[in-house]
Amino acid sequence: MEHSGLDIISLNAAIAKQAGILRAKYQEKIPWGDCLIAAVSLENKAENIVTEDPHFTMIKETRAKRTSQIQT
Repeated sequence: MEHSGLDIISLNAAIAKQAGILRAKYQEKIPWGDCLIAAVSLENKAENIVTEDPHFTMIKETRAKRTSQIQT
């Protein structure tokens, strides 16, 4: 099996709480899944979220980049 180099982060109480805070702050306009991804990003101090999902531009606590903005 090939190793992707990606980390798998388990859902924990801190991430769940942060996701709930984001969901409430943005008046439930951000889907739960996106709130969880943003919460993981915040809890792990990620520099960026690489996504094509426009919801992430609404979340001011994170920085999102489109795949076309990533330099290899």
